[in-house]
Amino acid sequence: MAKNRIMLARFPLLLITVSATFSDAFALPTSERSVSRNEVSFGAGAFGVFDSKQSTIFKLGYAYRDPERLGGFSPILQGMIGEDSLYYLALGAEYQYQINSNWSVGVSVSGGYLHSGSSSLGHHLGHDLQFYSTLSATYYMTEESALRLEYGHISNSGFGDRNPGSESLIASYIFRF
Repeated sequence: MAKNRIMLARFPLLLITVSATFSDAFALPTSERSVSRNEVSFGAGAFGVFDSKQSTIFKLGYAYRDPERLGGFSPILQGMIGEDSLYYLALGAEYQYQINSNWSVGVSVSGGYLHSGSSSLGHHLGHDLQFYSTLSATYYMTEESALRLEYGHISNSGFGDRNPGSESLIASYIFRF
């Protein structure tokens, strides 16, 4: 299990290295690649990256992009599933800032339900209602695809008796349409 976590921890570094290596090879003009395309994302990573116990997670997300109508913010729907029946379902909002034709950075916040199952991670977060905020960097490989690395924090924002929180690191592949 420890070997799998080490391999998973190296996966985001591999994505960043490959992205930086081939960034000019896949370049498109800025007008063809923007943050205004809807997205479906599939990712993998870890919850509890700074805790004594980590949990491998898989993430599925959808972002509806209509920057003119929503002031640059995009509604998002996301689900995460982890070890020992852990899952999180949430709705929220995201903002992506386009740096250049290949890169954007973003922030998001969402609120949702955390089912901890038999996972020790879920039990120590103190409540079923959880808020998840992220910082992300996205690399646009083509007009239809991108890679994203996100750092997130999940906590109950004081709704529970305890509010310890936990951090995540997730690498995702994005389909854009």
